[in-house]
Amino acid sequence: MTYQAFIKDCFQEDNSFAVKEKYLQDFACFVPDTENAASVKCLTKEDFIRFFREQRGGFSCAAFRKNRRLLENLFLLFCQYGIAEKSQVEQVRSVVYSDIASAYDNIYKFYFKDLEELDTFLYTLRFDIDPLGTADLLDFRALLYLLWYGVDTKDLIHIKKEDLHPDDCSVFLHRTNRFIYFDKEPFALLCRHAQAEGKVDKMGKRYNYITSDYLMRSKFNVQLTANALAQQITWINHFAKKYHKVLQINKIRINGKFVRIYTQKKAILQQRPTANAEAEAIKAVNGDNGYSLREFKKMYLMWEGFFYS
Repeated sequence: MTYQAFIKDCFQEDNSFAVKEKYLQDFACFVPDTENAASVKCLTKEDFIRFFREQRGGFSCAAFRKNRRLLENLFLLFCQYGIAEKSQVEQVRSVVYSDIASAYDNIYKFYFKDLEELDTFLYTLRFDIDPLGTADLLDFRALLYLLWYGVDTKDLIHIKKEDLHPDDCSVFLHRTNRFIYFDKEPFALLCRHAQAEGKVDKMGKRYNYITSDYLMRSKFNVQLTANALAQQITWINHFAKKYHKVLQINKIRINGKFVRIYTQKKAILQQRPTANAEAEAIKAVNGDNGYSLREFKKMYLMWEGFFYS
């Protein structure tokens, strides 16, 4: 029986455990082999912990208990249909809040799977900032892109529009006398921000930037300070907290490194399956981030385990 067939049959009959159909469908998406209902019997406590971690409806203890009760009811229902073991119900019950809280506190709260997920999150915030969704957040996205690709705020505030080089999608940093290379689409957004004469704010209100050679500027300031950029982050976090997220300058930079390490690790393993790809990738990408190598590696493994396990 496929999951889709199971869900249809389940809700055609009396469901004594009051499991919501949406929750059932969420679980069906979580199980790797959605075409094989028997795969449910292979799930372990570790799988249940991962499932709870991926529930985006809230990470409070109360929200966790609600999710655990729903999953317990779901598995009681599975047992009725003979596609789950009774021991798995006990495994669900044995999961405690501390099993998922550490992952939330250290990973989900601060990090993203990739730049696309960060962009999707920012798009969602547009409608919290302004119900009309007219705030373009172009300047804020440019700030986060620069951080994501490893630009320090000490360098970021000194970037001029002329430092953007479209021929190779690079940005020149004067303080450290080096180039940072971007992927095509993120670099295109930086160019859009450089060319923008102003920005669209709440309720479609538009204001013009002051004439400036600098990339990061505002209505009144030719060149934004590091403190002004930090204030932008603080302002956006007022809306991000609704989604249990906190944006931090250093963690956005580290997040970008994590993604580059993961990408490089996969590339190394494709060429040399027996290589110590993780160590090689971390060594190639890491650089100076304020953490010891041991601590940074631990953080990376937590991030990879959370998003790719």
